[in-house]
Amino acid sequence: MKTLKERLVGLQRQCATLKMETLSEKLESLDLDENLKESMRNCLNVAKAAAAKGIRYSQKWLYECILLKIKNAKTYEHVRTHHIMPIPTIPTINRYLRQLKPTYGFQTGVFELLKSKANETNPFQREGLC
Repeated sequence: MKTLKERLVGLQRQCATLKMETLSEKLESLDLDENLKESMRNCLNVAKAAAAKGIRYSQKWLYECILLKIKNAKTYEHVRTHHIMPIPTIPTINRYLRQLKPTYGFQTGVFELLKSKANETNPFQREGLC
């Protein structure tokens, strides 16, 4: 038991010394779904944060958390309080929700996002044929 604890402490030290770039490279080399990779990146960010107030979430992760909270607030709170996933507190989510400007019709950001996605998937655009 003692050797296992020593080995665990050694592995924890080794993980703590790894650079975020190295972890990102290893994560990208895995054949995983992009959403799962995003989740793992945020877990690593939470692990690297010195304090709870120092955690920075990616924009994509925040949108996913907002959607989860909108769909079911009790589930969101359960996932957060039981530390199943590293998600922001309810006041943080509410602060981001207040910053959103709900309007009727299409938002200009949607068109920009669609344009960038189309450029990524359109082989003619990349080759300069369009």
